[in-house]
Amino acid sequence: NLRKSGINVINPYPVSHKQVIKFLSTVDLIVMCSFKEGSPNVVKEAMASNCKGVFTDAGDVRNLVKDTRGYAIINWDAEELEKAIYKVNTMKHCDGRKRIKELGLDSRIIAKKLRSIYSRVIKT
Repeated sequence: NLRKSGINVINPYPVSHKQVIKFLSTVDLIVMCSFKEGSPNVVKEAMASNCKGVFTDAGDVRNLVKDTRGYAIINWDAEELEKAIYKVNTMKHCDGRKRIKELGLDSRIIAKKLRSIYSRVIKT
């Protein structure tokens, strides 16, 4: 149905870490359909890249995305997935990067947190 309406679907998995940014900066949106996750990096990477997305409600995705413009969280229903892709694809704005910064998950903050943890461990 997506192809009939002019939406090209690609499945580049598996992708090297270096290629992830390239894909996220060139696609209109990303879809992650997963039954079980912890805290999926691809969702955070998409948000940090302001790449719109449709994600299943797995792991902490609902907490990451919340009500951020440019994203949809769905259950595991094909019809719901299709509708969400159409809806998100027509959105003009995406606030993923803003949300990542609000959560304190941008690379600078994470690097400072890691450095602090390592410093405490080394001292003990």
